[in-house]
Amino acid sequence: MMKRNALVILITLAISSGFFASCEQDNTQTLIDQEKSQREKYVSSLSPAVQPTSSGLYYIQGRTGIGASPKDKDTVYIYYKTSVLYGSVFDQNLRPNKPFGFIVGSGDVISGLNEGVKLMREGDTATLLLPSSLGYGSVRNGEVPAYSNLLFEVELYKVNN
Repeated sequence: MMKRNALVILITLAISSGFFASCEQDNTQTLIDQEKSQREKYVSSLSPAVQPTSSGLYYIQGRTGIGASPKDKDTVYIYYKTSVLYGSVFDQNLRPNKPFGFIVGSGDVISGLNEGVKLMREGDTATLLLPSSLGYGSVRNGEVPAYSNLLFEVELYKVNN
């Protein structure tokens, strides 16, 4: 009788764990689908139309600068405002504050910001739309939910080669 009860418990646990794993996969897929839908809605509202880079970054040119373009190992200084797409601002460093500096390609910032800045010239402003794969991915980061598109408004203030 004890072996039979243990067997019933094991079978119940196995079925339950499969059920919960299935629910978690369904929830993850729902979040991925919502992220894609929100990104497509935003992009479809842009004029002129914008195409993503091979990584999925959308680069929307603002003011055009005349300075240098950064490359790996250059130090860049930027002003920026970041929000979750259709959400609130969660980070910013705007004038008159000192610009935020980082070394391009060093891994100090999320990959989408690094990629977007490399498309700019000193003096440029741009809006960068990052899918979660170029931001925080499947991990919640403070106020940023998992699978969130990020919107960066960036001014490339200075490039130091």
